[in-house]
Amino acid sequence: MPEGAPTDLAREIVAGCHVLQGEGLVGAYGHVSARSPGGGEFLISGRRSMAAMTIDDVRIITIDDDPPIAPGVPLEAYIHSAIYAMRPDVMAVARSHGDACSVFGILDKPVRPVHDFGATAGAHVGVLSSAELVTSASKGKAVAKALGDDAALILRGNGVVVTGASVAEACVRSIYLEESARLQALAWNSGRELIYLGSDEIHLARRDVGSAGQVDRSWQHFRRLHDHQQRHQPHEGHVMVQYQNPTSLPAPLGLYSHIAEDPATGLVCIAGQLPVGSTGATVGTEMSEQLAVVFEHVGGALQAVGLTYEHILQMTTYLTARSSIEPFFAARAALFPKLFGAAPYPPNTLAIIDGLVLPDALVEVQVMATRASAAGGSVQEA
Repeated sequence: MPEGAPTDLAREIVAGCHVLQGEGLVGAYGHVSARSPGGGEFLISGRRSMAAMTIDDVRIITIDDDPPIAPGVPLEAYIHSAIYAMRPDVMAVARSHGDACSVFGILDKPVRPVHDFGATAGAHVGVLSSAELVTSASKGKAVAKALGDDAALILRGNGVVVTGASVAEACVRSIYLEESARLQALAWNSGRELIYLGSDEIHLARRDVGSAGQVDRSWQHFRRLHDHQQRHQPHEGHVMVQYQNPTSLPAPLGLYSHIAEDPATGLVCIAGQLPVGSTGATVGTEMSEQLAVVFEHVGGALQAVGLTYEHILQMTTYLTARSSIEPFFAARAALFPKLFGAAPYPPNTLAIIDGLVLPDALVEVQVMATRASAAGGSVQEA
């Protein structure tokens, strides 16, 4: 992932890729993008299988009339750039290849909603007549022009483009648009005339099931369903737990990683941090000195994954002697207000052990954190 790219937004894009894959809307091809907070750029999933997408594959592109397509960027990134340029209201774009929508593209027939969820994609999803890959700025602009003010557009022989106010909305709309097309295709087999939603029904459905709260409910459902599928059906190249060793921290003293994160839950585990410097030697001889170094490393690990001390859920502290308890209490009392602000502070388990891997180390701290926002600006007691 490029330096400076919003990590949380990149994670949403990766989640969108996995959800669309889990719902059968993409195979090896497809992409998800999101406008960056500044508005002049967008992040897009890289040129690889959506099932294997990771945060490292996400790329960032300037919204431009003719953006350069760098290595690793999908060839059809022109679609996304043109839509963002012409539609300031669009914050995310999803490209998928659902079978039912593809049937409508083959028939050159627009999708109209026949159920409430289908209305989230609008009253009319038209078809772009060209079946060519969108591999130039001019073709990207043609797609954006054909989309107009609609939420989605079917590309004949080339899947569908769906927009949204967020990655969640673009992906949820994609899923329900495919469901709507599938229901209509099944209904055709009855030989009876289809009953479409009227304009008032569409308006009410978009207001209700298309509201931000309902979109989030659907998004969380599909993410949870996807997580379950990934747990039981792992894909080559897709790692559920992500490990990191930031260069800002001293190298691990053994065969382990400093950080492990579960993207499905947002839980972050930080290995026990020691009062060690860049050379591998212990820093400081007093408890206050060593504890400051330990929490400097904890802070560095949190910062590496976009978190702060306020995201800490629980700590485990190891001391090497009972005589170190009072010095530890005193050092902690002086340090914590600087790191966390006023109490309350995160839960902590204090253990006295025979020794640490560094013979002259007095203290080690292990941390568990979460991506959930800390309530009230500080971690609250459970």
